[in-house]
Amino acid sequence: VCMFIDCLTSCFDVSKGQANFLDNIFLQNLQSISFVMRAIDLKLKACDPEVWSKLQQLGMLKLKFCEEWIKDLFVGHCHLHIVLRIIDVVLSEGNMRSLIRVCVSFLRLGRSAILSSETPEAAEQELKEMLRDFRDAGLLMKTVHEIVQTAPVKVFDVQAAMVEGNVASGDHGETPDSDVEHECITYYLPKISSQPPVPCILNEDQLQTLWNWMPARERIRDGHIVFCTSRDGRSLSTLYRKVEGEWGGRDQKGLAPAPQCLVLISTLSGELFGSYLTQWPRVTSGGVLGTGESFVFSFAPLCKKYRWNPEQDTNFLTSRVDFFAIGGEAIYVERYLEKGSSGYSDTFSCPCLLLDAEATRADEPVRREFEIRTLQVVRLV
Repeated sequence: VCMFIDCLTSCFDVSKGQANFLDNIFLQNLQSISFVMRAIDLKLKACDPEVWSKLQQLGMLKLKFCEEWIKDLFVGHCHLHIVLRIIDVVLSEGNMRSLIRVCVSFLRLGRSAILSSETPEAAEQELKEMLRDFRDAGLLMKTVHEIVQTAPVKVFDVQAAMVEGNVASGDHGETPDSDVEHECITYYLPKISSQPPVPCILNEDQLQTLWNWMPARERIRDGHIVFCTSRDGRSLSTLYRKVEGEWGGRDQKGLAPAPQCLVLISTLSGELFGSYLTQWPRVTSGGVLGTGESFVFSFAPLCKKYRWNPEQDTNFLTSRVDFFAIGGEAIYVERYLEKGSSGYSDTFSCPCLLLDAEATRADEPVRREFEIRTLQVVRLV
């Protein structure tokens, strides 16, 4: 392992601000180590303005110690099992963003030491000792995941800051509450395939968030788009046929595919929501499909997961010839896949997914219709 790490780090020429072997693995769209330092700087300001201000006060915003962390892939700075976890994350994602988030995560984890330091030397020494003694990989991944959910730092933001010679100002917003199973945080960027190819309607940060919402055993799977309205048309019967063709058979070993899938919906008015289902949609004459691991979620206007409420009903998925419904009224889609509606769901104790504010059952139940821009069914593979 150490020889492998040494091979990787020896290929990185910090003095020239570029990489050779690492260029294709870590530095996609990043031209220099200075760019990376600016990205860390902007991300820290967005995630923890208080720590950012303290580092500015101490004159440490050049973040030279972060440059050393990245140059060495944290070897010699952290315990071996922490290093291996970081490398696993980096190789899974395949670009530099994961290292940027890990650096910012360590700065957030060391915030008390930074805020109490009176000199830059003291702050660096505190951070050095914190990294050396840190053992909790789960806490690190939890912090990384929280950073994923903050306002993303765009490439042009960093470029603008570099051109101006200082960090662009502006409020990037607070870190939203995360609804994550903290006992098992996994940091994995899934690969979403399709044939013929169509883009997934979720971006990378949303995919990472969704994958952390899923049961732990599913979090290292990738996705395959089985059905997409932009490619396969707007017909519920076609959706059922495509899904049946994907799940109805068996592989070369005679095994049936795993039944779990995702339903993703974007609307013409900008909402983005969906569901994780433990059974694929198919026509049934009666009854419902699925288990209590099913859930619904929203990314716009709110970013939130809604779990099953065991004290309520079990209407996880109802599939008929002329409609399918998830969570009773949480998501309802009509047969032509052009319109649908969302309302309060007893199954998941969630309000209408189109609302930009929380609602409770005590309020007047809200049910709103939506026009579908794109609907996708994604199989976990």
